[in-house]
Amino acid sequence: MFVVAHARTVGFLGPLIEALAADGVRCGVVTNFDGNPPPERLQPVLAWWADVPIHRNPSPVADLRDLVRLWWLFRRVRPSVVSASTPKGGLLGVLAARAAAVPHVVYQVRGFRAEHARGAGRRLHVALESLTLRAAHDVVFNSESLLRTMDANGLPVAGGVVLGRGSSVGVDCVRFSPTPMAIDDAVPVVGFVGRVHTDKGMNDLLAAFGEVRATLGDAELVVVGDADPTDPSSAALLEQLHDRPGVRYVGPTREIPAMMATFHCLALPTWREGLPNVVLEAQACGRPVVGYAATGVVDAVADGVGGVLVPVGDVGAFAAALRSVLSDLPAAARMGAAGRRYVEEHFEQGAVVERYVWYYRDLLGRGVSRRG
Repeated sequence: MFVVAHARTVGFLGPLIEALAADGVRCGVVTNFDGNPPPERLQPVLAWWADVPIHRNPSPVADLRDLVRLWWLFRRVRPSVVSASTPKGGLLGVLAARAAAVPHVVYQVRGFRAEHARGAGRRLHVALESLTLRAAHDVVFNSESLLRTMDANGLPVAGGVVLGRGSSVGVDCVRFSPTPMAIDDAVPVVGFVGRVHTDKGMNDLLAAFGEVRATLGDAELVVVGDADPTDPSSAALLEQLHDRPGVRYVGPTREIPAMMATFHCLALPTWREGLPNVVLEAQACGRPVVGYAATGVVDAVADGVGGVLVPVGDVGAFAAALRSVLSDLPAAARMGAAGRRYVEEHFEQGAVVERYVWYYRDLLGRGVSRRG
């Protein structure tokens, strides 16, 4: 039974669920479907699913109600393994599974939300993260740097594992395949794909791109994604995109490979990640990445191979890295090809999914947890 806070994560886990079902494992999902069914392609392979309105932000009454719903569901279905992820889905899923005496309770850590937080909010997030880690039988981290960061912040990570080089499901190297990069007389295009949010470094990206435009006057920034409806500052950032010279806002789209084909590089000045899939997708498409050397990013991009990474928060260095890549497009194409090889070697979806199938099969075949 997979427990996540957001319905869109179910589609992301689709390849793993399909592979487990093909291996004879009955799978179910619990998330906030908001009254909708699971993705159509997964419905034939799901043994069951449940719609529980897991709220992202703290809400004691609603959270307690969801915790009881999950506990009752686990008592009825009796899963052998519960794998819970995302901060709220992880907390409620792990606690409910332990209360329901599920034999194997796995917490999949996809990121550390409190990494750059301050004050009471940080203390609350750290306390809840610590509770979830302690309650889980087994813990899987999305990257080595994520494990190290949480360890450095005093969280109980002993016994946790990273499968291979990390990632949840890797990247489909067939869907995301290389396309020729426009070089001759091309307008340099920087692409951004993700939530329009301060955590993704959107303020830093706009500032750095302004510096790039001052040098390369015809450069263009294409932004693919949507605002975070739970964060008012995200909507304000979205408004800024319509007023910036050289910035083209596309909005959300499912045609990410086609958008990648129009980029000369992908920019991701994110401050924190678990292991960002978008940079794997960009490299699989043969596009170099310019980003911050943030948690998770350092695992997904080999600095100087498939992209250029600079210190987190250094907008000047980020702008310089963008200028360097865009000023030599043939070199950018060679870097993109090297990034493609790196992704094929470490993050090809079939290999990543196979590691997870092995992991869950191993759990089902033994009576005790690794951490125990």
